[in-house]
Amino acid sequence: MGDNRQISRLFRFLVIGILVLACLGGLEYYLHIVHGVGRVYPHLFYIPIIIAAFWWGLKGGLSVSLFLGLMHVLSYLPDEIEMALPRALMFVVVGSVAGIMSDRRKRAEETLKEAYSKLQEAKAEVDKKVHERTAELELKSQELADSNVSLQEASQHKSQFLANMSHELRTPLNSIIGYTKLMMDGLEGDIDEEQRKDLHTVYTSSKHLLELINDLLDLSKIEAGKIVLSCGTFTISELLAEVIPGIEQLARQKGLALTSSVAPTINYLYADKAKTKQVLINILGNAVKFTDAGSVKLNVAESDSNFIFSVTDTGMRIKEEDLEAIFDSFKQVGPAQIAGYEGTGLGLTISKQFVEMQGGRIWAESELGKGSTFTFTLPKKSA
Repeated sequence: MGDNRQISRLFRFLVIGILVLACLGGLEYYLHIVHGVGRVYPHLFYIPIIIAAFWWGLKGGLSVSLFLGLMHVLSYLPDEIEMALPRALMFVVVGSVAGIMSDRRKRAEETLKEAYSKLQEAKAEVDKKVHERTAELELKSQELADSNVSLQEASQHKSQFLANMSHELRTPLNSIIGYTKLMMDGLEGDIDEEQRKDLHTVYTSSKHLLELINDLLDLSKIEAGKIVLSCGTFTISELLAEVIPGIEQLARQKGLALTSSVAPTINYLYADKAKTKQVLINILGNAVKFTDAGSVKLNVAESDSNFIFSVTDTGMRIKEEDLEAIFDSFKQVGPAQIAGYEGTGLGLTISKQFVEMQGGRIWAESELGKGSTFTFTLPKKSA
C-alpha cells in the first residue's frame, strides 16, 4: 500500500510538472508572437522531455520532444528560424535517447522481476524439498534409534543366554575332566596303555573345550556389564610366578626360548591381579602358538605414569591392516587364519577389555622377519 501511494504521488507530480512546463512553452510563444517580448529559456524544455521519456518511454519522450520542438520553431518564425531548428532537433534527439534508455530500463526491470519470481519459486521448491528431506532424515534417525535399542536388547539377551549356557556346559564338563584325570591316575582301577591314550585324548579335548567356554563366558559377562574389578596390591614376582611356568612348558614343547625381564625399580603393582594374569596368559600363549622357531620375550618396564608390559616373538608377521582387527570379537587374521591353529579369536578381545577396564591400553606392532610385539599399559595407582 505504501509503495502504491508513493507511485501515485510521483505520477501526479510529474503530470503537473509537464503541464507547467508546457504552459511555459506556450507562454514563450504567446509573448514572442503577440507582444514581441523576450523568450523563456529553451533549456527548460529538456526537463519535461526527460520526464516524459522516463515515464512513458520512447513514445512519450518522442511525442513531447516533437511538440515542444515545433512550438519552439514557431516561436522563432520567421526571422530566427536558423537558431530554432538545431534546438528543436536537439529536443527530438534527447527525447529519443532518453526514451530508448527508459524502455531498456523497463525491460531490464521486467527481466529482473521475472528472474526474481523464478528465484522465489526455486527457493520455495528447495525449501519444500529440504523440509521433506529433513522429515525423512528425522524419520530415519528415529528408526535407527529404535533399531539401536532393539539391537542392544538383543545383545543383552544373547549375552545372558551365553552366560547361562556356559554355566550349564561347564558343570558336566568339569565332571568329565575330573573323572578322566582320576582314571588316568589309576584311582579307578588299572588301565592299559591304549586306554591311557584314549583317556588323554578325552582329557585334553575337554580342557580345550572348557577354555573355549570360559572365553565365551568372559565375553558375555563383559558385554552384559557384569565384570567387576577387584584391585589390590601384589608384587610383580608373584604375578610372573603364576604365569611363566605354564607358558614355559608350552614353549619347551615347541623348542622355543622363553625369557622375561623386569625393570629393577618395579616391585609392587596395584591392579586387578586375576585379569592382569589372564591378559599375560593370553598374549604369551598366542606368542608361543604362532612362533615355530626362535624365542618369546616378556619385558616389564615403567614410565612416569604407567607400567608397560611387552611380549615380543619371532613368529609370523601380522599385516599392518590387520593390527587393529585382531582385537575384534571372533576375528582371526594373519597367522590365526592358517589351518591347524585352534581358538575362538576371543583371547585378544577379552584382553583388550580387561586392560581398558583398568585404564590402560593395548596395541600390536609387527615387522617382516622380526615377528610381532604386543604391548599393554596399566596406570600406576595406589590403594
